[in-house]
Amino acid sequence: MNYVVEIEPSANTGIYLTNDIHEGGKSEGALLIEEGFAELKCKTHTSAVFAYCGFLVPLRDPETGLGLNLSYFTSLSFDLTFDSDVRDTVLIYLHGEEFRMGESRTRIHMQPINPMPGMAHYHLELSDFFIPSWWLLYFAQDQSDSGTNLRNVIGLQITTGDNRTEKNTRLALGNIELKGKWIYAGQLYFYLLLGGLAIVLIRGLTSAFRYRAKYLESRERSAELYKLNKLLSVERDKFENLSKTDPLTGCINRAGARELLERLVCIAPTEGPKAALILLDIDHFKQINDSYGHEEGDRVLVELAAYLRSRSRNEDAVVRWGGEEFAIICPQTSGQQASLLAEHLRTRLPEVIAVQAKGITCSFGVAEFVGSGVEAWFRRADAALYQAKAEGRHRVVLAD
Repeated sequence: MNYVVEIEPSANTGIYLTNDIHEGGKSEGALLIEEGFAELKCKTHTSAVFAYCGFLVPLRDPETGLGLNLSYFTSLSFDLTFDSDVRDTVLIYLHGEEFRMGESRTRIHMQPINPMPGMAHYHLELSDFFIPSWWLLYFAQDQSDSGTNLRNVIGLQITTGDNRTEKNTRLALGNIELKGKWIYAGQLYFYLLLGGLAIVLIRGLTSAFRYRAKYLESRERSAELYKLNKLLSVERDKFENLSKTDPLTGCINRAGARELLERLVCIAPTEGPKAALILLDIDHFKQINDSYGHEEGDRVLVELAAYLRSRSRNEDAVVRWGGEEFAIICPQTSGQQASLLAEHLRTRLPEVIAVQAKGITCSFGVAEFVGSGVEAWFRRADAALYQAKAEGRHRVVLAD
């Protein structure tokens, strides 16, 4: 039995306009809301790093202040009319509110779509939403903080894409539908009974072993603390290096990449090409894990890392950004030069790495550093990567 939540755009829904004004942009938008649909007319300008307009549909309960728990839902569907004078992507965001160390923050989940002109119905699996790389770069605390969290979603945002082109776009949003599955009553009673039995068992075991554990703990504590302090002293330098290295592939990890990017920006030459950033993502990697297991997925990641290192220059840095996403940091390299490298990597890859005799492919986004800071540089490369995915994957897109 399916559980369905339907949202019909209206004046009572609280939909409002979002654009790049708060980021220093000059995009202009007008929002018209009538019963059953919300229409946005937008003219974007390239004055901002990310030029966009869009809707934001609040999902927060005004009485409790909480959002929707979408962890039990499976899909998001909506009707959308798209008209634009340029080819563009549309970006779908889910804003999840969460609390860490007593402070509130918003975790962004994203999925790009390649819209058809005119009205169409779109169906998205919630399991396909992912955390954008720019959010991970500036907000994730560590590798364990990179996963999705849909337990408290407070907003659905639909925006125009960023292809760095002035354009006129019309978006008309119709009915929104979220689908999930109920837990059957029989299942619920079973889980409650199982949980009660587990609590009784745990309490019994805890009581039986409590006094013995305290005795052993007091006798061994001094010896263990001494060993631990000695180990930490000897291994301090080793752990410093390991903290910046991905253990599976041996590549630089996200923490090491952040430090390298900041240092590279500080020492960038005043004349000539400064640096270029290549982001790449394995196409349909989730299908490899689901069909052949995580061991096969790990093999692909290790072989891809070795392939990227073997085809890059000595001065380039290969980074495992997280999951199936990698980056190559190229000092004193123009965007065109980095695009040629990415194209070479793309065309040869299916011949080098295969799963069940079928060569794997990757999508690439490339951006040259133009002096606007690390965040803007990374987001331009990230946007180019999303565009490559939206246009069919297995291609290279160079950011403007």
